[in-house]
Amino acid sequence: MEITFNTFERFVFDKLYFNYKTNGTPFLSRKSWGLKNFNRYFQGSENSKYFGYSYWEQNYQIRVPFNPASFIFTINSPTEIYFGFQHYLDYKGDVKVVEDLELFKTAFLATVKAKLTGDFKIKQSKKASVQKYFTVDCITAFDSLEQLWTSFSKFEDLIKTNFNETLRTTEANFKNLEIRQVKNKECEYCIEGIKKNTEFFRLTNLKPDISNFHDMDDKMKNLNKILYGPPGTGKTYNTINIALEALEEDLSNLTRDQVNDLFEKKIEAGRIVFTTFHQSMSYEDFIEGIKPIEPSQEGDPVIYRVVDGIFKMLCIEASFSLAKEEESVATENVLDFSLAFDNFVQEIEENLASEETIELATKNGGKVVVDGISQQGNIIIKHPGKDNTYPVSKQRLSKLHAAFSDLADINNIDQEFRSIIGGSNSTANWSVLNAIRKNNLVSKEVPKEIRKYSWDDKVQVVKSLKKEDYKRKIGEPYVLIVDEINRGNVSQIFGELITLIEEDKRLGNPEAIRVQLPYSKDWFGVPPNVYIIGTMNTADRSVEALDMALRRRFSFTEMPPKPELIRTEGKAENGMVDGIELSALLENINKRIEKLLDKDHMIGHSYFLSVEGLKGLKAAFQNKIVPLLQEYFFGDYGKIGLVIGSKFFDIKDNYLDEDFFAPFEDYDSSPLVERKVYHLKNIQEMSDELFVEALNNLQRKTTN
Repeated sequence: MEITFNTFERFVFDKLYFNYKTNGTPFLSRKSWGLKNFNRYFQGSENSKYFGYSYWEQNYQIRVPFNPASFIFTINSPTEIYFGFQHYLDYKGDVKVVEDLELFKTAFLATVKAKLTGDFKIKQSKKASVQKYFTVDCITAFDSLEQLWTSFSKFEDLIKTNFNETLRTTEANFKNLEIRQVKNKECEYCIEGIKKNTEFFRLTNLKPDISNFHDMDDKMKNLNKILYGPPGTGKTYNTINIALEALEEDLSNLTRDQVNDLFEKKIEAGRIVFTTFHQSMSYEDFIEGIKPIEPSQEGDPVIYRVVDGIFKMLCIEASFSLAKEEESVATENVLDFSLAFDNFVQEIEENLASEETIELATKNGGKVVVDGISQQGNIIIKHPGKDNTYPVSKQRLSKLHAAFSDLADINNIDQEFRSIIGGSNSTANWSVLNAIRKNNLVSKEVPKEIRKYSWDDKVQVVKSLKKEDYKRKIGEPYVLIVDEINRGNVSQIFGELITLIEEDKRLGNPEAIRVQLPYSKDWFGVPPNVYIIGTMNTADRSVEALDMALRRRFSFTEMPPKPELIRTEGKAENGMVDGIELSALLENINKRIEKLLDKDHMIGHSYFLSVEGLKGLKAAFQNKIVPLLQEYFFGDYGKIGLVIGSKFFDIKDNYLDEDFFAPFEDYDSSPLVERKVYHLKNIQEMSDELFVEALNNLQRKTTN
């Protein structure tokens, strides 16, 4: 890993700022009061080779320019970066404060020493002539910033927890100290000062404005976004860019073909899911539902299972990404047990195929028999000589495996197992779990970084996660694109999850919510690294008519027609075709539509981008523009004519005999006999000369 001081400083600040915005954890990176004095992100400098920040404030002052209790990052060289915690104790005032500081130091270090694991060194100053302090430093070198931050986050949690716990448990002894948590207003003041200091960004070759802060705010606020506009304005086109940018891909130097290739790769990798809402879309398709499963062998009965929908599956993938980021012992235990269970099932199937009787020992010294493996993958157990069978599932067994490290310590398996998984199959579950542990089938030869995780592995890990496991995690972003989001019954499709997609209700936030799903009975929440991007055709249904619950939980970005793009991005040279300026043509059409209807029914610029000549322009009018106008005006050719002009119509003056209509008493049909009949021309069969004449007529241009 090789990185500059300024880049690393910004990296740390962004992490802290992200945590503050998501979890509400205020911090202080500077102690200078007065906005103009915030000329760096942190106290410390490149010359001093360190910088630091704190979560605490106090009523006593010391000679160092920043907070006495701070997390410190030391940068000895571009390849040597370390972190630690430092607490200064050199108060030059009331001796009682110094005594309390020493008491606090002793109590705190005693607690931390017992819990630190890894390469850490505790150092204390001894000379009275210099500043007194103690430090807890990590002396491990890291290969990447993310690896360092993952390790640091665990260290920071340990220090913060024990620092606060020491204050709380020994508060009566520290009568002269007033150490408290940093307040939100102090944090906001600090951030505001840094935001306004644009000079610093210029001097350090970072962005010369505060757009990164706004970008981060937008990222937090726009986890749920809808692009809305009339047809052909590039809504679906832009979702590809937005989705890839959410995945932190740099698209600045890529061609459109390269962007599309990258998009397809992300779909194949499962990072992006694309779907379209329609009238038949349901909760069972989107979240979960009971579906028929095709029998594995011909003649077997059809079975029904609870099957995860597209959104639930994406959330499981995203949650698993967060769990992998943590790489906790609990997560690895779940994965190891999942592999052990699968290996055990495979061994059972091989033995059953050889018609071997498989007996497993019970806790009381008896035996149970493996009767088979169900289509759901459960191990079927029964007692010798009896017909009743008991299914043992991986999910339940994984919970027991996590809850009981030693099966020999269990005294009452019915009571203790029931407290974890419920049910009445305690003997069967104990026997299978005991057999798996004795077989020790977990392979330690596969390195974790190249280990292949099955879908079932991921599900088991996510089910094992608790709310607190999502805190302070970022994870890889995942994106769901919902095209035509307003065409589905949103209340029916999202169900109770319409609340869970809110930013502050996402897992990892203080107001996070989980709900129990109706079919699987699983507890489910939406992780913070899932983006939802929707598109909405305003000509199909206006924004105002959209479900209010959906509107409140999404930010809306209007995608109006942009005629100027025809000139800059279209295939026609300078946006001109045989003297016809395509952008002006589109503007004329849209102004008339807006006058007759509204802006939601205008024509998008994308219909003109692929036009190279008159042939392509004819096809655009015949196959795209005119059909849209017919739909907009419900076949009212008079209004269509007001938009595109009379030259696109064959107008017949049918003067017929008065006896043309069938006789109908007391109804005067004579005005109808004189009525004109309008027929739209087949535009692609028009000559080039007549077509250009019709376009000039549309724009009220006279031709010689």
